[in-house]
Amino acid sequence: MKKIIRKTIKIVAILLGSIITVIMAWFIISFYLNPSESLYVYLGDDGSSVWIEGNPLSFRKEISGTKSQKSSDIKWSPNNNYVAFYDNVRETPDMSREWFLKIFNPRTFSVKTIFIGPWVTGNYKWLDDNTIRAYAGACSGCRPYCDINIYRSEPFVFGKDDDSKHCNMQSWWEYDDSDE
Repeated sequence: MKKIIRKTIKIVAILLGSIITVIMAWFIISFYLNPSESLYVYLGDDGSSVWIEGNPLSFRKEISGTKSQKSSDIKWSPNNNYVAFYDNVRETPDMSREWFLKIFNPRTFSVKTIFIGPWVTGNYKWLDDNTIRAYAGACSGCRPYCDINIYRSEPFVFGKDDDSKHCNMQSWWEYDDSDE
């Protein structure tokens, strides 16, 4: 009788271990194929933190890294591999370095700044999987924008770096935010 009980316990343990292994493998594969389906990224109630929650492991982690005001405009890249958000990190008294556009990589849990803009910065949109258009500043009837490669090694600083290579002007009536 003891042999049968031991054998039954062993079989149940192997079955449970197999089920857990399959669930973990499914989570890992789905996470690497499409992180946005496994992760929920959102602005905290305080308006100064960005959080990520994962399923099915039910974890929660702050990813923003600062306690300054964040834009509620948090967007996944078209391929769902990265998340972008603006962080208002004013370097007082320099108002030309106030909004930092940050990219979060959910596979490595790393955050990096790719664009630093002035106080009138705030909108952006993904152009493709590797490029974000950051709108910076305003003038009479037009608005400058910079197309930033998310893999650049240093952040692009609007007004300090060579804007002519990366930035252009757009009329207000040409701006289309329907895909934002």
